[in-house]
Parts: sequence; C-alpha cells; structure tokens
Amino acid sequence: MAPAYRIGKGPIVVVLEQFLTTDDVEKWYDQLTDEATYGDVVNQTVFEDFLKDKKVEFHTHLVQDVFGPGRDAAELPPAQLAAAKEKGAGRRLVYWRGLRRALEIAYGFGGAVKAPEDRWAVNVYWGCGQPFNAVGLGTDAVNRVVTVIVYSDQVAMGDDGSNVVARDPSTTIDPDPAGDLFFVDDRDGVGTVSEWRATRSIGFAASPASP
Repeated sequence: MAPAYRIGKGPIVVVLEQFLTTDDVEKWYDQLTDEATYGDVVNQTVFEDFLKDKKVEFHTHLVQDVFGPGRDAAELPPAQLAAAKEKGAGRRLVYWRGLRRALEIAYGFGGAVKAPEDRWAVNVYWGCGQPFNAVGLGTDAVNRVVTVIVYSDQVAMGDDGSNVVARDPSTTIDPDPAGDLFFVDDRDGVGTVSEWRATRSIGFAASPASP
C-alpha cells in the first residue's frame, strides 16, 4: 500500500484495475450490493478470487491484514481480537460501498447500464495512515474518468518496510461542498457508513438505498 501522505497505486490497486477490464465487473457489482452476504470476508467476491489467482500473497494481505484482524491475530486476547475483526469488517464495508458507487458512475450499474463504448475509465489510488476509512470519488466528464481514492486508517508502511506514523486523528477530511466530489466513510465510528454528497450531481444510477 502507499505510505502516509503519499497517494499511490499499490499492488492490490494495480490488480483491481486489471480486474476492471474483465467481463466479471457486473457480477462484482451485484455482489457489492448484497452487503448482507458479501460484507463478510469469508464470502469472497469475484475480485478477491481474481486477486488470489494473480498474486496469492496480495490476496492474503487483503483478507488477513486489511479486512481481517491482522497477522498477529492468534496472539491477541479475546477483546482485542474482536475489536480487530470489527475494524477489518468496517474497512471492507466502506471500501466496497465506495467502489460500488464508482461503478454506478462509470458503468451505469444499478440503473441504465452503459454500453461498453460509453463506459468511463476508473482510476484508483490508495493512501494509508488516515484518521478514518474513506473512499473519495471525483469525476472528469470531459475525459470520462472516475477517480477513486481509498483512504485507510491502517498505519502506513514506508518503502523500507518500517511503520510510518498515522495522521493526527483530529485532522479531518471533508468533501468540498462546491465541488464535484462524493465521499463514503466511517468517520462516525467503526462499522458505520456515511455518504457525503456534493452540491452537484455526479451521475449516480438508481442504486439500492443505504441501510
């Protein structure tokens, strides 16, 4: 993943962008709308299957460290283990909801599905060390691009593998109310999902309502 304060692609994002060129994207969208089933990492989506086939170590990192309790789970006392599992499940919910929204813009899923030649490109970035988990979406209608930035509350790793101090939790990330932006985040607490719409429409399809 990308170190704190430096937005980058990261190996999982590179594979995700490869997946978005396959014929399984609509199936993935359908899975992302079924949060009751696929909100649990045990019920893997077609993207996770794709990731496992491409790079098993990236898949292990995603399910164990990002969406799971971490590689040290076996050493955690019960209360800490439960909290670690809750945090991982919360990241999954935020990330998958944000990416679902990106697909609604780019592909028209959830409404009038766009023909392949009319679909927008999805450009994804990742940044760790944030005060809470969030997915920020921005659109470029001229070039037909949806830019997605996935913000993680996990401590970022430096290029040498060392930990990088996370951002100050008191520093907030706020959508620009005058801009063409959309945020999905859990700033209200682990396991919550808030959706922050900007004042201008950015082309969402009629997706299922948020719970």
